[in-house]
Order: sequence, then C-alpha cells, then structure tokens
Amino acid sequence: MEEKIDLSTPLALKLKRQLEYYFGDINFPRDKWMRAKAAENNGYIPIALLLTFNRIKESTSDLQLVTEVLKSIPDLEVDDGKVKRLKPVPDTFDFKSASNCTALLRGFPKPDPIVTIDEVTELIIPFANPINIYRKRNHQTKEFTGKVLIQFNSPEEAQKVLDVKELIFKDQKISVLTQEQYLQVKTEELAKLGITYQKPAPKRQKEKSENFNQRKKMKLNNREPEIKEEKKDEITITKGLLIEVKNVPLGIPLADLKAYFARFGTVQFIDLSKRDEHQIILVRFSNPTEATGANAEIGEKKMEINGNILESRLVTGEEEDKYWTEEIIPLMKNKSKMNKNQRPKFQSQKKKNKRQRPNSSRKPDTEKNNNNEKKILGNRKRRKNTFD
Repeated sequence: MEEKIDLSTPLALKLKRQLEYYFGDINFPRDKWMRAKAAENNGYIPIALLLTFNRIKESTSDLQLVTEVLKSIPDLEVDDGKVKRLKPVPDTFDFKSASNCTALLRGFPKPDPIVTIDEVTELIIPFANPINIYRKRNHQTKEFTGKVLIQFNSPEEAQKVLDVKELIFKDQKISVLTQEQYLQVKTEELAKLGITYQKPAPKRQKEKSENFNQRKKMKLNNREPEIKEEKKDEITITKGLLIEVKNVPLGIPLADLKAYFARFGTVQFIDLSKRDEHQIILVRFSNPTEATGANAEIGEKKMEINGNILESRLVTGEEEDKYWTEEIIPLMKNKSKMNKNQRPKFQSQKKKNKRQRPNSSRKPDTEKNNNNEKKILGNRKRRKNTFD
C-alpha cells in the first residue's frame, strides 16, 4: 500500500504555487515551448519533463510528489504520467484587470545578493497567495531597482496586501503601493529635485509624431553600407571516382571510348594525356560505386579493346589528391570562367532585337519617299495644264 503524501508541507505548497504559475493564465499563453509540447500530445505534457524545469529541479526530484501536487490543482488533469491544462488558453491579455490585481513593493536592498522570489513569497504568503512575482530591473544597466511587482488572482486578494501598507524585510521597511500610488509618489520625489516626470508615450503615438519620419531618414543616412561578399564557386571533391586503364590502343576517338566505358555507369571525363606515350587513360565516373564496379569487371572478365586486354586499378591516396588539385580542379575553374564570359545577355539582346524589328504595318522609308516624289511631280503637271 502506497504511503499518502502530505500536501500541507512547505515543500508541497511551494511546488503547488510554482506549478500553478507554469500552467496559469500569465505564463502558459506566452510559453511557446510548453504549448508546443502540449500540442504534440493532444494537450498533455509528461510529468517527468516538468522535473527538468529549474525551479522544480531545485526543490525536488520526487516524481510521485510532483504528480500528487498536480492532482491537487483543480484546473489540471493528470492521466498516466501526463498532465493537461483544462481551461482554454485566452486569446488576449487584459492589462486593466491585471493592474487591479497587482501590488508594488518598494524598498528592497539593491546590491547583490538581491531578494529572491522565494523570499518575496514568504513575505507575502501570510496575507494572500501570489500567482506572479516580477523583480523590476533598469532597462539599460539591467540592475535591480529595489521594486517588485506581485500579481494575485483577484483584486480582493491584492487589496489584502495593500491594506498592510508596510512590511519589514531584513530590518528594512518595504512600502506596499498600487501602481497609481507609486507614480504619484515618484512624481512628488522628482518634483523636489526640480524634475518634471512625464509618463512614457505609447509606441503608436511615437510613430505618429511629426519627427518620426525625420529620425527614420537620419538613421538610414547614417547607417553604414552593407558589404556583400561575392559568392565563390565551390568545387566539391568526391573520392573514389577515378580508375586507371592500361593497354588502351592508339587512334580510338574519345567519343568511342566514352561509349565503351558507359556500360559501367556515367562517364564524367576521360584523360588522354598519357595515352600516346604509355597507352594509359584515366576514367572519372559520377559516383564511387560505378568506379569500383568498372574496375572489378574489367579485371574479372579480362575485357579488351581491339585485341588489347585491359588492365585497371582504382586511383587512391596521395595520387588521387594530386590529380584533383593539379588536373581536375584547375580545369573545372577554367570551364566555369568560360561559361560566365560566354553567357548571353538575354534581356539586353531581346531589347536590342525589339528596337531593330521593323513594323510590318508601316511602309519602308524608300517606298515612302518614292510616293512623295510622285505626288510632287503630279502636282507640277496639273499646274502646267492650268496656266498653259
């Protein structure tokens, strides 16, 4: 019989608060990773996966304890080692209602070590159960500002903490304020220093301001031009494509040799540079399997050309590397350069042809001039007939 786990211990309560936060309306809608894992398994997430989360891993590695805590949370369903959120995920976040459920604690020590989430929870838990704790930091320096925002399930719970007005943390007074009260206090403090506090304008208002387009143009003008690197033609080297064939008769055209070795596979290239002196050729196939098969078949069947029995071997090791670097790669680079230089400019040629193309509906200029001359002569004859 399994022992009944006590869920009233500080550890169990701490785990419950953390798990409620993971699956709550604040974290779960924004946690893309958790939602992706849930989508993979019809909304369920393996409980063992939760043990890898830092906040859970720091507290316990007991799978049974975490499972029992999850079962005690009303909005979750536990089934066969998996857990599922029952409430539908909200489409939007209501900032106004969230602000009504939030309290701001001000006055925590700023230097390291800064106050931890567990310490803030212990400070608040006698009054209400927090669902989210956020330690505010400076946007530029990322240093802790000494202020903590705490969100609760309802305005009533937040009011229980706000009614306290002041807490003690390590012999230091902590003010408890609403966000509106904090803005008022901050405005008064800055006014004493001769500074007028202005609430930051929303992003949309900034974009609609008159100087927005000018600032955008200045940024574009001051921006350094991007230097685009030219893409170099990469030549990939594939080992095991070459075979050396001996006793090849002289005088056989290259096309006939390609046709002969095409029975073994696709012939990419045949080097005839050694044929006249040593009756040796190098044949390069499209893949290593074809080259290996050709080499084996030539040796086994003692194949011949015009009565000459061929001998073959695979070109490997340093000999193969040398042949690639000294023969094949330079040849392929020259070929690619030639192709680039000889590539026709289709667009410009098309425009050129379009300009030169005569319009069939119009008569040639010579024919037009002849017709004009005939009209002039005809007019002259008429004039003579009139005045004679």
